[in-house]
Amino acid sequence: MNLPTSFKLGAHTWRVRTVKSIGRPGYECFGECVFAEHRINIATMIEGKPVSQAAMYQTFLHEFIHAALHILGRNDDEELAAGLEQMLYQLHKTARYPKS
Repeated sequence: MNLPTSFKLGAHTWRVRTVKSIGRPGYECFGECVFAEHRINIATMIEGKPVSQAAMYQTFLHEFIHAALHILGRNDDEELAAGLEQMLYQLHKTARYPKS
């Protein structure tokens, strides 16, 4: 699953970047949403180990939900973002489309 490099959300273009790590040792994160800069960062390494493409895509979905909640003026809700991330990932992995 490829990550986008950018996308439109609301009136802004958001950038997506992969970075080696986010946070500090012992407190590393898979991703972060930088609202003020309209940017999502996705870690490629956690605790010195590579993050799978699937995990990076799930992280992107999670951070996208944080961005969407922010644009909608909603309170940031980690549990909601985690739940919606799982549902969107399941949709992506299991959806079947008619042959064209």
